[in-house]
Amino acid sequence: VLDGVIFSGNINEIDVSTIESVSILKDASTLASYGTRAANGVIMVTTKKGELGKPVINFSPNLTLSTIGYKPQMRSPEGYKELMNRRSGLAPDADPIWMSELERNNYNTKDYTDWMDYVTRTGVTQNYSLSFSGATNNSNYYLSFNHWDEKGIYQGDNFKRNTLNIKVSTKVNKSIEIGANANITYNGSEGVRPSYGSAVTMSPFGEPELKNGNMRKYPDGKEVTTVNPLWNTYNGVDSNSKGSSQVLGGYLNIKFPFLEGLSYKITGTYSRRSNESTYFTHENNYPEITLGDEGYTTDVYKQHLIDTNGSLNMSTTDNWVLDNILTYTKNFGRNYVNATLVYTRDETVTDSRGVTGSDFT
Repeated sequence: VLDGVIFSGNINEIDVSTIESVSILKDASTLASYGTRAANGVIMVTTKKGELGKPVINFSPNLTLSTIGYKPQMRSPEGYKELMNRRSGLAPDADPIWMSELERNNYNTKDYTDWMDYVTRTGVTQNYSLSFSGATNNSNYYLSFNHWDEKGIYQGDNFKRNTLNIKVSTKVNKSIEIGANANITYNGSEGVRPSYGSAVTMSPFGEPELKNGNMRKYPDGKEVTTVNPLWNTYNGVDSNSKGSSQVLGGYLNIKFPFLEGLSYKITGTYSRRSNESTYFTHENNYPEITLGDEGYTTDVYKQHLIDTNGSLNMSTTDNWVLDNILTYTKNFGRNYVNATLVYTRDETVTDSRGVTGSDFT
């Protein structure tokens, strides 16, 4: 529940720099107010607002570097050879006849590859927040913009987000207060993350690159399942996902002067969220390993236009929520009464569609 209204979006849409407080509610009155969706409790998120005094401009730049927090303890190259010898029914120190010519060459020259280092990198996150806020005795305003750009610790893991927040309120008189808010978010991720499973099982005697510097699809020199963990990340596969959300809301709060303690608040929110994901596999994802280095040429790739394929998926969700809350609070000597009547209407409509294509010969 964001600023008192049920939030139907994704947590990624909320700029954390605008959050004032977060609390968890699990009492019976919470369930009564928010219905079956509150069966396990409610996460109440309250965002910042302006403070009384002069207008405040705040700019917060942040740059973060990150590295992988855990690396599995891998066998040494010699330990890997002994393991594979046993699996092949050989003595631990026997000649590794299971090796391909490429692996044997690297084994003899001690040219080893650390595949976990190969698929990871130093992550870089840039986070910039700009806000403008203030308040008077009768009005309050808070405007903020946030830009988030993250390159993850795995190759091909990239995410960007831009968020704009506007929150204003004013007291018309002693009895009436009105407010409005807007939240606009655009985010997108691109790239194909490497195969972690391949990275932790790949032969240390494999070779990730050809002699000409291009990436090798099968590092161990065998056309089986040992695909280079970065192959799809940088060779012929495009994967993109982008989304946007627009949330508009407002409220009217009335304190009835004819009956002290009685108030009525109506809150309305409309949101539209759109998502689009695209995936395409190009012909240069299909080299001919039997041709050696010559299997990675344009002429070879053209023969695989029949294998190209792609997909496009789109969805749009429109949602509105209307909350009516009537509250009566009164002290009668040593007695206290608090009564709340809540009536909520909401609707969600989703439109989704997908398109696929293949064979672009």
